[in-house]
Amino acid sequence: MAEMIPELARRHSAQRARKEAITERVLAMSEKQRSTVPSDGGFSPAELVAHLAKVEEFNLGYLRKAPPSSLKGRAVKPGVFFNYILRTFRARKRIAAPPMLVPKKQPDAVAEAARLRGSLDELEGFLQQVEGTDLAFIKLNFLFGTQSVAQYLDFQEAHVDYHEHFFPKV
Repeated sequence: MAEMIPELARRHSAQRARKEAITERVLAMSEKQRSTVPSDGGFSPAELVAHLAKVEEFNLGYLRKAPPSSLKGRAVKPGVFFNYILRTFRARKRIAAPPMLVPKKQPDAVAEAARLRGSLDELEGFLQQVEGTDLAFIKLNFLFGTQSVAQYLDFQEAHVDYHEHFFPKV
């Protein structure tokens, strides 16, 4: 497998460390704390870990169907929601997760943490296919369009920032 572009390796490693820190923080809680839904209506700590795992799996579904190597020559064109949601995350405005990314109630945080780690491992293989940070990386649905790896990582970093900011206070 090809070596990952150093900038991507750095960004992926930093993002992974942040997601793992969230996970470790949740796993250090008691079962009761993990399952407590905060009064602001956000995810419980266990639901947050499950949500992060669902997001990674969701994106991997698109990457498996059309890997970066298959998108050579394709135009980068984010969909209408990409910039809107990115701005919302960066502004730290509350936003509801789409239904397919909402975890079931009372997920097993340990199992979800393992699923998240596995997804992050698999993502590395797709990042290794990237030949340039501004080339097409992922073709999502029409709402999010085709993104470069730089855009994809910008979005993922803003998503983690958002969840670190709104970490459940239980």
